[in-house]
Formats: sequence, C-alpha cells, structure tokens
Amino acid sequence: MKIVDLGDFTVDTQARRLYRQSEELAAEPKVIEVLCYFIQHADRFVSLQELHQQVWQGRVVTDTAVRRTISKLRTLLGDNDTEQPKYIRSQMKRGYQLVCPALPGEEPAVQSHAAVETNAAKKNKLIQSHWLKQLVAGSVVSALVLVVAFVLLASPVHLHTDYLQVELDIPGQKASLALSPDGHYQAFVGRVNSGDKWQLYLHNRQKGQLSKVSTEVPHVRFVDFVANGTAMAYVGFRQNVAELYIQPVADLATKPQQYVLPGLSILAGPLALPNNQMLIAGGESYNGNIHYYQLDIATGKYTQFSFSSAASVQDAYARLSPDKRQIALIRANIAEQKLYLQIYRLADRELLVEQQLSDKLIDMRLGWLANNALLIRQKNQFVWFDIDKGQLNALDIPAENIREFIPDQNGRLVAIYRKPTEQHLFRTSWPYNDGFSEHLQLNTQVQSVQFSHDSSYYWLTEQVGSYYQLSRYFKDTAKKQLVMQSEAPFTLLDQSAPSLLLIKRLNRLELMDTSNGDIVHLSLSTQLVDQGVFSPDGQSVLFAAASGGEWQILQYNLRQATQQVVLNEYRYLQPYNNGYVAASVDGSLWLLDNNMQPLTSLYQGIHFDLDYHIALRGDDLNVLHRNLMSDWELVSINLKTNDKWQRKLTYSEFSAQYSLDPTGKELLFFKPKVDNNQIVSFGYNFGYNSLL
Repeated sequence: MKIVDLGDFTVDTQARRLYRQSEELAAEPKVIEVLCYFIQHADRFVSLQELHQQVWQGRVVTDTAVRRTISKLRTLLGDNDTEQPKYIRSQMKRGYQLVCPALPGEEPAVQSHAAVETNAAKKNKLIQSHWLKQLVAGSVVSALVLVVAFVLLASPVHLHTDYLQVELDIPGQKASLALSPDGHYQAFVGRVNSGDKWQLYLHNRQKGQLSKVSTEVPHVRFVDFVANGTAMAYVGFRQNVAELYIQPVADLATKPQQYVLPGLSILAGPLALPNNQMLIAGGESYNGNIHYYQLDIATGKYTQFSFSSAASVQDAYARLSPDKRQIALIRANIAEQKLYLQIYRLADRELLVEQQLSDKLIDMRLGWLANNALLIRQKNQFVWFDIDKGQLNALDIPAENIREFIPDQNGRLVAIYRKPTEQHLFRTSWPYNDGFSEHLQLNTQVQSVQFSHDSSYYWLTEQVGSYYQLSRYFKDTAKKQLVMQSEAPFTLLDQSAPSLLLIKRLNRLELMDTSNGDIVHLSLSTQLVDQGVFSPDGQSVLFAAASGGEWQILQYNLRQATQQVVLNEYRYLQPYNNGYVAASVDGSLWLLDNNMQPLTSLYQGIHFDLDYHIALRGDDLNVLHRNLMSDWELVSINLKTNDKWQRKLTYSEFSAQYSLDPTGKELLFFKPKVDNNQIVSFGYNFGYNSLL
C-alpha cells in the first residue's frame, strides 16, 4: 500500500514523505527509509545487520550510525518512552519492530508548495516583527528566549561519518596519510601482508591508480607532499637511524635527494610549509626531547621551530592552518603524563595558544576545520577547539575507527578507517618458535590474560560496561571468579604467591591481598610510576618512578611500609645472585655487582616509550619490546652461559597483551589479525545557523 496511517501520522511509502495533520514533516531521507522498511516488515523484528544490508545497501556505516538514525526517527515520532513505546520497540539481540498498526490511508490534503512558502514567509515576517517589538520595548524575557533559540539551533560542527565514501580498499595496515594541495594524489605508508616491511604508496585519486614507490630505505614511516605538491618528503629507518628524502612526484624513477640533519638521529612527521619550506620533528633519541625544525628545501639549512626547557617533552602531529599562518601541534610531557595543544604563529614562531588536552598519554590526531577551529580525535572521541573562546567542545560522533584525517579542498575529510579485527589468545612454549599448545577465543571485552601461580586459572582483565574487572578464569570450566572491580583502568604488573598482586592504577602503584581484598598504595601521587616487580624473596617491591623528569629505582619494604631510593637513572632493577640485573634510562640492560656498579653489558635497544616487558626467570633474562619500526623484538639471555636467543616478529604477529609464566617456559599472547585499513572520505560542515 502506498499511503499508510500510522497513529498520528500519515506515511507516503512511495514518495518517502511523512505527514502529521496534513502538514509535511522535514526529515532526513534515511530516517524515512528506515520507517518505510519497518512498515514493510511490521510482522517481525528487523536486525541491525538487515538494516545495514537493505537500507544502506552495503555502504560503509557503523552500528552507531544506524542506531542514531533510529533515534532520530523516534524523536520525529515523539516516541521517547522506551519502557512503553508507542511506535517502535527494541529487543536485545533481535532488533527493532513496529508496534503501532500500519493501516491503509488516504493521501493527505496538503497545501500547494507555493502556498506553503507564502504562509511560511508571512509567519517568519510576523515572528521577526514580534521579536523586534519586544526588543524595542526592552523585554528581557524575549531577549533571553532569542538567545536560547539561537544557541539551540547553533550547529558549529557536523561530521557526516554515517556516510563514508570508500576511496581505496586493499588489505593491510596504513598510516601517515598525506594529501596533495590540489587533491589529486594521496600518499601513505603501509604493508599489505603481515610479513611485509612498511612501504611508500602513491594513490592517484582521479585515475584510481595505486603505485608502490621504490625508496632508498627499507622501512618508510612518514610522508607528506612538499614543494606545492610536486614532491614527497618521506622519512625511513635503516638500523634504527632515520633518513629524510624528497622524491619528485612527476617521475618516481628519479633518484630522490637525501637531506642530512646533523644531531637528529630520530625524525618524524614531515609537514609542508609555503615558500619551499617544511617542518620535520626530530631529536637525538626516542627517550629524549623531540621538537620541530624548519627546513629550507632549496638550501638544506634548518632551524629549531618549537622549544622546551623541560625534559621528556615530545612534539608531534603538526598541521598548517587554512590561511597558512599558524601551526597547531600536540605536545606530550612524558614526565607529567599530560598532552597539550599548542598553536604557533608561523611568521615569528610565537606560541599563541596552549591548552591541556589530557592528563594521560593517549592517541590523538588533529586537523583544521577553519582558521579559528580545530578538530581533534582524542582516542575514541571527537572534540573541536574554539580558538577564539579557548574552549574544547565534545562531539557526539564515534571516532573509534577513524585513525587519521585530513581536510581536502572540497570541504571533506579524507581518513584512514580501521575495520575492527578479532583477537585470538595463544599459549605456546618460550622461547617462541611458532605453533601453540592452546588456543582460546574470548569476547571483545577481554583486555589481557595472564598466568597465575596456580595453574588451574588465569588472571583475566576485562571491561564490562563502565567498569574494569579482574577475575580468576578457570580455563577447564570457562568460569570466572570476580576479584576486583574498578571505575578506572588498571594493569596487573606482578604477583607473589600465594595472594599478593602488584597493580598500577591511575599512575599509582597498589598492593592487593586477594585473600581479603585489602589494597595499599606503595607509591606517592607525585611519582610517575612505570614497571614494578616483587623481589625474589617477596619481602619488597622494586619499581621505577620519575620526579621532575629524573628516573629512580625505589624499594618498598612490605613489612615496614616504607620506601627508599636505591638507584638513580635506571628503569628496572631485580636482584640476581650476588648482584643485580638492571635497565638504564638509555635502554641498555646491565649486570651490576652487589654495590650496583655496572659489570657486564647484556643488551641494548629498549625504547621505554614503546611497549616493553622485562622478566627474570631463574637464570634467564627475558625481554619483549617494540622497536622503532613497531615490530617486536623477543630476547632471552642466559646469565650463566651468556647464550642469547633473539627473534623479530612483525607488529601484526604479536601484541602488547602477553604474559610469561613463573617458570619462564610458557608464553600467553594475543595474536591480532592484520588490520584492513580503508582510505575513505566524508563530509563536514562548520558554521552557525540562527533563527532569523
């Protein structure tokens, strides 16, 4: 049937129009399409998956976008009582169903389009006249109503992430997305297969042609278009040392020019500037300060752009404003565990704005919406920053699958979209030589699984709703026993048989006795805590903490409930025989004597800002860490024989969620599937709409 009476409404299912008392209601096309689909299938529940397939017809949209469309439909129908819905009811795992009878109806007698426009114009004129009279009369109430109406109708930022246009869909991971000034080309680094190195790719958007660019370095990690889009500046690594090249776009076979920046062994994030200039982030080491430098492409000369007198400060993700006068970047203060937004004037490098974004180190990206507004992705949420008012404003738009984004010249955002992937837990022998003895598939709430001293269960950390939980997971029966529930995320660092757990939560070190649930703070709120371990005798806890940017090893005596500094400039310490095993702040592992003086160098190359774990099991020192390529280094050193086993795994073959058992013979780890990152684009609007 074409015309349907639905409660207080009339629906023209063919013309896709909705009326109430002969007045047509304005609604988004997808909202009406969902309603018509519900009417067509009113005899049953309609699932989210079915709506994806039938209403969106295979377009890339999230479940959140579909749910938001249904929410808009309910608002349009005035169906706000979820307990007793008048039109649409929902049921978990089944979907949605129309509960209001859909009866054959007659076409509503609607005023002509011209008449509607005339009446609307008269109505608007009367409204405006009314407001003017009230304002002239000095009516404070009317003025307030006008202000409230303006605020309610103000829509400064709209991101149309419901409708993603897929521009490139090939398997694999992608990062460092760049866009040429004319929008004709995209560049990115990626790897199609898990065993591949990171490579440079150039995508011709007009022809739909993708080219793999030969590079001078084996691993390429950062790229941007420079020289007004005629060349690509890329940064790659050779044996953990960064190299910068500029490659002409017109002829990819031309040998690129290398730029050497003395004193900067770490480079990242090239950014094009006007007048044949560019910015490049650089530093002496990954654990030290990293700031931006301005490079003249013609002469190769460079000068420092951003500065800091503090230690452990790193600048990243710089972006140029649309008018090419300002630079926005994200500054991480590693010692304080804080992130800041900074805006500089390009002409004289003066700092114009500094705004704290987060009190912890989380993944962020930013882009300019206008000369006075920035869009920021804070982990899984979008916010926008009003530069004129100095305000951060949250957006009710999901961001969990948008990794990077760049505004183009057509008022759209080009982005790397991450398709969610599953994780599988494997139990295998250590040292790891492929294969597994046990494979578990756990729900997506699980964050980590760790060995316990009791072989009958694992420690299971998961997020359930707004809470984080620690449970014993009995693998033989698949039953869980809740041990702790927390509103804040936490990490289980170590355990001491039979019942003591060492936990890091809100940057505090805590000792939990699982036999009675008691929790004691071992560190101070002013201390920035890293890893912590129980001493072999279980009588103390050794942990690394920073104060004022300086790292120290502290020892907490469990019997006396006191802490003291035992070693400076180190990040890990554990007694071994008549001495110690330690990791210095430069990422080197040492064997120390009983006076804590260096005896033997054991290993070098740990980057403490990346994922890492050090575990002493008997005579074996085991190290698992990520290198600058984001690949994994797995190392085991026998301290008696000095025999060393070492293996490298690609990023997709391992993950930060791993655990080594108390004997040092078995390993638990999540092996994620390779990401399938699409390059997509979606629209956005920035501006205000008022009543008048």
